[in-house]
Amino acid sequence: NALPEALNMLEKIISDNTVIMSLLNGIDSEEIIESKFGKGRCVYAFITKTDSTRVGRNVDFVADGKIYFGEKDGTVTQRTQDIASLFDSVNMDYTLSKNIITRQWKKFMVNIGMNQVSAVLGATYGDFLKSKEILKLIHDAMAEAVNVARAQGLDLSKSDIESSIKFIDSLSAPGKTSMLQDVEAKRKTEVDMLAKPLIELGKKYNIPTPINEVLYLQIKALESLY
Repeated sequence: NALPEALNMLEKIISDNTVIMSLLNGIDSEEIIESKFGKGRCVYAFITKTDSTRVGRNVDFVADGKIYFGEKDGTVTQRTQDIASLFDSVNMDYTLSKNIITRQWKKFMVNIGMNQVSAVLGATYGDFLKSKEILKLIHDAMAEAVNVARAQGLDLSKSDIESSIKFIDSLSAPGKTSMLQDVEAKRKTEVDMLAKPLIELGKKYNIPTPINEVLYLQIKALESLY
């Protein structure tokens, strides 16, 4: 939610040679950044395998996380090789991907399901496994993301949904998604970078997104009651 403010700060320190990597959730932060600084400025990226818990200004975590990044068109360029070398020099776990947009959408799909449903229901990862109704909501919200992704020619399928739901078994039962943590702390959530763009793309490709439309309204309603 601080992206516009961050871009104004960034404007004062970047040069023509600066490459920008956004690790925000969602699928449109790169487009927002490039609308201000010009096409081709971003390397597309996301971070995964994190388990952070934010309380006030403190962030607690066990896993360092892993960064996936690459060029939008899948090519390996000098700048992506330079970034890889930089990450190597500081022991950063990463994958230089030749299919970063599809990978980014898979992460987006997971957040669409788990983060939003957990925020509305106040559900932990352990709660997910106790309730077939929660799992169905997660599944159906993800399925809408898969349908929209496939309409754009991306390689997502039902198997990606199934593997993501199986992954819940490996998560700490008391653990909470970042969006649930935001709701509990009465912070503005990331719903405008999750359900909102998915709904807009659904309309563009004539793909129904009723689950996400309801989740969007519910989360915005929760924010309005802070």
